[in-house]
Amino acid sequence: MERGLGRQQPIQGGQVFVEDVPEGPVHRADARLRALDGGVKKLPRAHQYFGVKAAQAHVREKKGGIVWHTQGSGKSIVMVLLAKWILEHNPNGRVAIITDRDELDKQIERVFTEAGEPIKRTGSGRELMSQLSQAKPRLLCSLVHKFGRKDVDDFDAFIKDLEARPSRTVGEVFVFVD
Repeated sequence: MERGLGRQQPIQGGQVFVEDVPEGPVHRADARLRALDGGVKKLPRAHQYFGVKAAQAHVREKKGGIVWHTQGSGKSIVMVLLAKWILEHNPNGRVAIITDRDELDKQIERVFTEAGEPIKRTGSGRELMSQLSQAKPRLLCSLVHKFGRKDVDDFDAFIKDLEARPSRTVGEVFVFVD
């Protein structure tokens, strides 16, 4: 290993774990894109790094976008890095992460918690909307199917009813859908 590049632990799942990230000019920009995972510093892999950088540019320009990942490619760390950056750089920024499976929702909660980012996991669409109408918490996650109602026969009428009564949100909300 080259001198001054930090002590690397074994590669686990393609992710490089680094104990010491040097603060030299070459590494200064990358040091901002690191996350803790259970007390271990994680640096993004190349595709994660460039995905986060591209997403940051879109956020600055107030544009939406899609980050396409395959299963097991590190979506969670990308969400942690991007959410962390948004919350650090936008005092009014909030992040809502919407998933489609309970196990994934729990995983998101665990990953963010282990990274030192407190996240509020909501139990219903109503609770999510209630949380978004308050200034805190700034980081939330919820299941997409918690928004619907089982007893809705006319979905179009249900949507029109929701549109007629928009919910008040506080802050600038960024939505990640996984």
